[in-house]
Amino acid sequence: MLVAGPNVGPALIKMLEERGIELHWEQIAMKIDPASRRILFELEDTSFDLLVGVPPHRAPAAVRESGLTDASGWIPVDPTKLQTRHAGVFAIGDVTAIRLANGMFLPKSGVFADGHARVVAANIAAEITGEGRATQYTGHGFCHIEVGDGMAAYGSGNFYGIPGPRVTLEPPSRRYRQEKEELERTLLALWQ
Repeated sequence: MLVAGPNVGPALIKMLEERGIELHWEQIAMKIDPASRRILFELEDTSFDLLVGVPPHRAPAAVRESGLTDASGWIPVDPTKLQTRHAGVFAIGDVTAIRLANGMFLPKSGVFADGHARVVAANIAAEITGEGRATQYTGHGFCHIEVGDGMAAYGSGNFYGIPGPRVTLEPPSRRYRQEKEELERTLLALWQ
């Protein structure tokens, strides 16, 4: 969570440590043995109760082959309009390359994709109908972070902040876990 600023990452690490959860970041898994619940990294191995791994993330082949991506492998866009370098062509969500003031990229997260989609849809509708006015994406994001025991922490803020993201992390509570569950129910109802 380096992208969220200097306070959020250490607070998350502390939450993990308080719960006896090891963090092995920037490690390459060489072998995972589910029977013995062990994982072998390049330099060490460890046991696990629950393994959460994040595979390498890259744009889909159709996007990479479209000619819209840059050297980062993602599509650069105007951070507030989500317009690519081609007039009338927009990109949203995980395929975008939005560089923040701190030099890092906007995280690949559903909350940002949702915000992007709302802005682009509203702007396309306003252009087609001639009604309304252009809206801009502001860089606001949030995340509920499950910590167990029926609780969740809550991080939120402006990722477009200067000189870097201005994100706060609220300590775990049952209330944030309930909010997370309510949000999930709302989203599931929309998708059905």
